[in-house]
Amino acid sequence: MGSELQRFVAVRYDADGGEGKAVAERFGVRGFPGFVVVDGNGRKIDEFAGFREPNQFLRRLRTYR
Repeated sequence: MGSELQRFVAVRYDADGGEGKAVAERFGVRGFPGFVVVDGNGRKIDEFAGFREPNQFLRRLRTYR
C-alpha cells in the first residue's frame, strides 16, 4: 500500500470544529470517516465515506491516474 500512497498527500482533520469543520463543509463531507480526493488545484475529484478494507481502498486509489 505504501507505494500507492506516495502519489498522494494525506491530510487529516477533526470535522467536529474549527478548520476541520470548515473543510468538511467546503467539500460536502457527510459521512465519517470521510475521504476527499482533491487535485493539485484544490478541486474535488472524488469523495467517499465509511470504512474500506485495504484492498478496496487501494482499488479506489488506483482509479486516480
